[in-house]
Amino acid sequence: SKVMDTAAGGADSGALQWKCEDCADPDFADSVMKKDVELSSQGYKTIAVAVGFEGQPMYFLGLLPMIDPPRFDTAVTIRRLMDAGVGVKMITGDHLNIAKETARLVGMATNILPGEMTRE
Repeated sequence: SKVMDTAAGGADSGALQWKCEDCADPDFADSVMKKDVELSSQGYKTIAVAVGFEGQPMYFLGLLPMIDPPRFDTAVTIRRLMDAGVGVKMITGDHLNIAKETARLVGMATNILPGEMTRE
């Protein structure tokens, strides 16, 4: 199977990436990235959807936003822990914007560091 470029978290092997015809235009790629950032700041994870036939170019269809909200009791649990003096930290592999929105939803501070900052 092949995947599209997911360079937000690191570089993928070019041999594994489909390149969509319409994505060759830098303006088009920038507009898709801008929409992805906008959706991630609202807590959505996205999947880029493309279509093509064997041996023919792929064409971008759109971004499929998905929400994975915290459990209904997470905010209360975190509040109780903090009230008891427990320091609550969140570690996630999600995009920084998704981490910030998740933290906001569960009542945590949103001054989140990107992963590379925690490795220094």
